[in-house]
Amino acid sequence: MSFWFRTRWVKTLSRPVHRNTVNLLHAQVKPPPMVVRLPLRMLRFLPKAVSTWARKHFPEWFLPSTLIVKCRKPNDPERIKCLLPDGEPPYLSHFDSEIMAYERLKDLQGVTIPKFLGRTKCNGRHAMLIQDVPGAYLSDPKGATLTYDEVRDLMEKCYSELAEFSAVQTDPSTRNFVLLPGRQRLMTVDLESMIIGYPDQLLLDFDTVCSLGAVTRRYLGLQKHFRKEGFLEAAFP
Repeated sequence: MSFWFRTRWVKTLSRPVHRNTVNLLHAQVKPPPMVVRLPLRMLRFLPKAVSTWARKHFPEWFLPSTLIVKCRKPNDPERIKCLLPDGEPPYLSHFDSEIMAYERLKDLQGVTIPKFLGRTKCNGRHAMLIQDVPGAYLSDPKGATLTYDEVRDLMEKCYSELAEFSAVQTDPSTRNFVLLPGRQRLMTVDLESMIIGYPDQLLLDFDTVCSLGAVTRRYLGLQKHFRKEGFLEAAFP
């Protein structure tokens, strides 16, 4: 898969992140031509301020070796062809809502949510470029190795950090959380259902807001399934 990102024609080797999510791709970025790589390498010998300026104004030339490409879904129109009732907020697609969430939660990027790298077009569809978060999805065998108390504590920690910005992840699926290396932190990776501006009193009630009880029970059910199929033992080091 190839696409234009700002001033760079980016070439990648891509595959779906999950079997049934064709709009979410894991992309391995191919290096730029040698004629570009040489000047980029020379930046390390220049003052740090120069390198910082270059990364800020030309991020396309400093992409990581792997990233996530998330395309707009076919059933997520950019606009709707109808008049909204008086008092209704303007229509905003899931795709645009997610980008807005990344912008408003900028301070949490790389900590509680992935880093937002930019937006582009892939195969004629709008797409966003997101950090490829290291670790394992809670829905995968390697991520299904926590105890009940561990997964609940890490989930509450993640939601508490979001709550500091009056934000809540309203789709607490196990596929929307990655267990980071070290097993001390979760990162939520799908912001389509992120709501910002939640009442403080509701943010404090984790079970009400994100159905943590249901999530942890579902997580333990996955563990039982993986153990029965022989996947869980293989996931341990």
